[in-house]
Amino acid sequence: KGINKIRSKKTELLYAEIEYMQKKEIELQNDNMYLRNKIADNERVRQQQMNMLPSTRNQFEVMPPFDSRSFPQVNLLTGNSLPSN
Repeated sequence: KGINKIRSKKTELLYAEIEYMQKKEIELQNDNMYLRNKIADNERVRQQQMNMLPSTRNQFEVMPPFDSRSFPQVNLLTGNSLPSN
């Protein structure tokens, strides 16, 4: 008789735990859907903002590539790279 009481109490606790976990799962799924929708909205807004900006890519395509040979060489490793007065 005592074992049956223990088993029924254990079963009751397991069912309560399962019910709690099922509710928690539904809450997490709802939170997940909310966050997915929020991310999609933010991406949509960001895409609209990017479409409104003038295209700067063309400006950079027209710019000539950087040529380091047109600048004087500065040796940063030596302390006497600056002219002394």
